[in-house]
Amino acid sequence: MARHSWSKLVRILFLFGAVFGLALFVPFIIAFINGRVSPYVPYISESGAHFPEAGIFSTLLVISSFISQIIIFLRYLVVEGLSSQVSRSNKTYSFLNSVALVLGFMSSFSLIVMAAYPTTAHTQVHNTAAGMTCICFFLYMFCHTWISLLLSVHPRIPKLRLLIAICSFIALLLIAVFGVLGSISWTSERWVGTKIPEDKGFAFYVVSASAEWILALLILLFFITFSQELKTATFHFYLEVALKRPAGVPAIHIIPA
Repeated sequence: MARHSWSKLVRILFLFGAVFGLALFVPFIIAFINGRVSPYVPYISESGAHFPEAGIFSTLLVISSFISQIIIFLRYLVVEGLSSQVSRSNKTYSFLNSVALVLGFMSSFSLIVMAAYPTTAHTQVHNTAAGMTCICFFLYMFCHTWISLLLSVHPRIPKLRLLIAICSFIALLLIAVFGVLGSISWTSERWVGTKIPEDKGFAFYVVSASAEWILALLILLFFITFSQELKTATFHFYLEVALKRPAGVPAIHIIPA
């Protein structure tokens, strides 16, 4: 039986931060240098709307999505372990944890869809996927903030997560409300990504785009709050290969730790 363990789980958070940070800022720098976006706070997706930065943006977002799925699954296992130590009869933790797992995977999958359909080519698909990503992850924040208030052994962590969740909700409202106001007011024939102060609806779009950047950083910060629990956790997995079978075909069994 092959036995393996992974104790330095916190490293996955910093890997996500590095890749996600590159996905946010590298396409913006390239697009700005080539004059494809204005310096007046473009939307994140506008920075990755044209090639070659679109390819970099999509690739890094897909990698970020897969890393986030690992983090979401590890967080699920950590909560399961903590809840079993606190109360084996309380089903609240298990329910909230399962809902959060589904919401987290939905958010990560929507991020992949958003990366696959650039905003300049498939605007409605891209915007729908972006909305699903943000809303599902906010609900994921809400679930784990609730879990933390009931379960966390670190008194400051639940308060920090609650603050991040509240700020994320405000950012979501600003993105939606001012984005709609900007689209209603916009009369220029130029692409929104190249907006200038003289354009109607400019201020609305700046507020909406600024809120989107803040929300992206809040998502990263929320993941980082998992570091305290992950520092004290070790992931064990076992692999058993059965070589003797009637048909002579090897079978692989995953035995839970």
